[in-house]
Amino acid sequence: LGFVVNDEAREELRAFAMVEGIEVGDRVVVRNLVSGETEEGYISERGWFRVGVASDAIEPIERRPMLGMDDDDVDPEVPDDNRDFADALEIEIFRGEESIALVNTFQEELSFQGTTYVVDSPLVALQQGLGHARNTPDFARFLAIAQSAISPADPAIWGAHTFL
Repeated sequence: LGFVVNDEAREELRAFAMVEGIEVGDRVVVRNLVSGETEEGYISERGWFRVGVASDAIEPIERRPMLGMDDDDVDPEVPDDNRDFADALEIEIFRGEESIALVNTFQEELSFQGTTYVVDSPLVALQQGLGHARNTPDFARFLAIAQSAISPADPAIWGAHTFL
């Protein structure tokens, strides 16, 4: 299991657990234990799944003073409680109606943007996320609204002048 994160303008995968015995078609349920939001996906033929669940997390620059870091500190710090920085998560995997795995702690140590999440500490979101499922009408509407909010004009108008 791993988080797909945005780190320095690059998409990266940060692994945090290994679950044995997963099969194609198994159902994966991700729960945000703070908001109560639940999303699910299914293991594909490639052995992958992707689930987006809305979550809150404190930005790295805000975490630094909470971790006791100064401006010159570059080594990641371990928080007393991960839940002070982000929403707690739980991942449960089902085969039919039977639960075959439950992950609610980091099973592998992971460092991300100045914070180290140690083994057996509570599983939390690494970054804030809106939880929009990709390739859905809701996601397309969100992108259209976001594009109009950040663009000074319609791309069809300024696009013709891009190379001038």
